[in-house]
Amino acid sequence: VLTPHPGEMARLTGLSVRQIQSDRIGVARRSAMEWGNIVVLKGSRTIVAFPDGEIYINPTGNSGMATGGMGDVLSGCIGGMLAQGCPPWKGACRGVYLHGHAADRSARARPFGYTASEVAGMLPEGIGACRGSVTTDSSGVRTCGRGVTTDGGRVSTRSGGVTAIGECKRACCR
Repeated sequence: VLTPHPGEMARLTGLSVRQIQSDRIGVARRSAMEWGNIVVLKGSRTIVAFPDGEIYINPTGNSGMATGGMGDVLSGCIGGMLAQGCPPWKGACRGVYLHGHAADRSARARPFGYTASEVAGMLPEGIGACRGSVTTDSSGVRTCGRGVTTDGGRVSTRSGGVTAIGECKRACCR
């Protein structure tokens, strides 16, 4: 799982940051397919791209995350999910969602000026909130508190090959 911000992605692809930012989904998708790896392109609405061309867009997170160490926390979130046995696609989606969710919780407590360490400190609360909102029916369909069902942790509603991780991704936080 690669986790570049636009500047790092520019160096990896030979494109300019402007080119990356003007086609974030396309660049992430092409890179994941070419490299055969999951690519998490950080930034406003972080993109998770898979080698099969599938794309997920994360709605959590905020501008306060543009600070030193935040990418380390994200990598730790994803690595922690992988260490717990999540398949890479699920670990990437869960880690990205929870990282942004923790930052959103930090921003509610203090709208600006929080650190990566403070975001990391919010992760346990976010995981706990997510776990409490998931139910599984008798056929194994998992549903979050908002009533959105998931299929194996991936959101079941799709549009044009792009799926929003969405608030219902709480269903991934089992």
